[in-house]
Amino acid sequence: MIVYKRELYDYAEGINLATLAFRRSPAVAERLRTTVEDVLGRWQRADGSFRSRQLMLGWDDVPMHRWAQAQLFRSLCGLLVRP
Repeated sequence: MIVYKRELYDYAEGINLATLAFRRSPAVAERLRTTVEDVLGRWQRADGSFRSRQLMLGWDDVPMHRWAQAQLFRSLCGLLVRP
């Protein structure tokens, strides 16, 4: 039984993909902006780390540095330095 709705890793991969497709479609650019706002607004904790999963009831706040944290950091950096 799966008890989570969303994972931070999926957001990171979505940002990576949208960064690659962003010049081709204004709709992608708008969706990318709202996704980044969501990640920074709801997923980032006060200490700067990010929540790992959104569960059916609440959050999994254990910072998974090797997986989700690193992937999201990479995707946000890639977004900042895109040509």
